[in-house]
Amino acid sequence: MNKINIQPLIELISILRDKDNGCPWDLQQTHESLVSMTFEEMSELADAIARSDTQNTCEELGDILFHLAFYARIAEENDDFCMQDVIDVTVKKMIHRHPHIFAGKVYKNTAEQKADWQRIKTEEKTGKIIPYPILDDKQKLDSLPAIMQSIAMQKNLAELGFDWFDANDVFDKIAEEINEVKTELSRADNQDRVIEEYGDLLFAVLNLGRKLDINPDMA
Repeated sequence: MNKINIQPLIELISILRDKDNGCPWDLQQTHESLVSMTFEEMSELADAIARSDTQNTCEELGDILFHLAFYARIAEENDDFCMQDVIDVTVKKMIHRHPHIFAGKVYKNTAEQKADWQRIKTEEKTGKIIPYPILDDKQKLDSLPAIMQSIAMQKNLAELGFDWFDANDVFDKIAEEINEVKTELSRADNQDRVIEEYGDLLFAVLNLGRKLDINPDMA
């Protein structure tokens, strides 16, 4: 495997963020201002992958890598952490979460591995198993776009045991929610309830996608 050199990217961002000779726009950016642009780049990457456009996929991955290095540069300027810290903590974390590769642990199947991954992830956060991780993840969920929030929430609920048995059960729920939307539409001056029921319907449809292992951004 060839060694990867990201130093030119780090140096480029350092030049752009130079207080004396840097780019005025780049100097104005903060972690907070970059977030919406990062989500936009993620959407463009998803689109390129969906179109099997390898050249554009490479370009969009580069844009995301630029964002990651940019976040790290801002943090370094604030004496919080640097890009090397990001890489080091990621490698350490992924080694810890793959005990079947690096520590000789044996799983019977991928479902058992996935469950242990979540257990390890929870322990990393708190040092102990927490009974309702969804509550602790609320702030993280709030930072996501609405659809990603819904999917993340559904995954958390499933890990707690609140889940449909299979996709057929979700079809029944979708039919139920469609009828509820129709009912509210038949009533005058009831837009708030229509919006609420539409939200329930959308949540159910996203749940179906999760059960069918379909990414809504790729559909």
